[in-house]
Amino acid sequence: MKCSTQRRPAMDHGKWSQQGVPQKGWLCIDFTDLEGLYGICEMCETQRIRYVHYMKHPHYDDVLGVGSDCAGKMEEDYVAAQEREKRAKSKTSRRETWMNGNPRLYRNGFVIVVSFRYGRWGYWIKERKGEQSWSKSGFASEKKAKLAAFECFDELRN
Repeated sequence: MKCSTQRRPAMDHGKWSQQGVPQKGWLCIDFTDLEGLYGICEMCETQRIRYVHYMKHPHYDDVLGVGSDCAGKMEEDYVAAQEREKRAKSKTSRRETWMNGNPRLYRNGFVIVVSFRYGRWGYWIKERKGEQSWSKSGFASEKKAKLAAFECFDELRN
């Protein structure tokens, strides 16, 4: 039996291989979690990504949404890219714990309560020594109220 060999086409490395696309000197201007959805890194054009680092370069017109490996290489700071993802993963974990747990939470000197009041779901957040304030919006479900409370608390604690 004879073995046949085929030549593989040259590897395409997306924009890393394109002339006119800077390799270094990029700045991360924004970051987002696609929350379970996946995109494709716009630099290497192969890696599936959930956490998107939005990169801008002074000599390139487009903002690119990329994964952490490409972001670290583009901004020449792998630690910064990994830290952004680490914070996002931690937030996701905290949110999942809160969403699956008790509608009352005591954290970092705050009390957060989700309840049904006046015909709608809402939440209140109170510093232990501060005033209590009820959410301004009504929510259709406990889940939506809990998610809004989590986001509000996350902003307060940062």
